[in-house]
Amino acid sequence: MTILGRYLEFYGILAFVIIFGVIAIIQEIRRRRHQQPTTPRKKT
Repeated sequence: MTILGRYLEFYGILAFVIIFGVIAIIQEIRRRRHQQPTTPRKKT
């Protein structure tokens, strides 16, 4: 049972990291979508 416990702990941490990464990516996509309509003007 200790081996199973170690695997569950490892996969629990791995799942948490993946979920946190996905949330961060979604937030970044939303931020970039909000910035797209206001395109900065090029100074000539």
